[in-house]
Amino acid sequence: MLENISAYGWKYDYVKDRERIVNEMTVDRIKELSDKYLDETKMIWLVVSNAKTRLDRMKDLGFGEPILINDTKMKED
Repeated sequence: MLENISAYGWKYDYVKDRERIVNEMTVDRIKELSDKYLDETKMIWLVVSNAKTRLDRMKDLGFGEPILINDTKMKED
């Protein structure tokens, strides 16, 4: 925190100001900012879970075919 205050010339109580901004944020403003800055076609989703129980549900979400990093855990114990 002190490093940011020094590096960027922020006020000593900048955290309170940031907290105020977040608390005053509306759902519409969040949607506006996400539409402006986020491109879901360029996002990579990382899900850490049990493929035995969740893989079918992941496929049903429609984000493309899941890529398993370690599919040896799929084998029956």
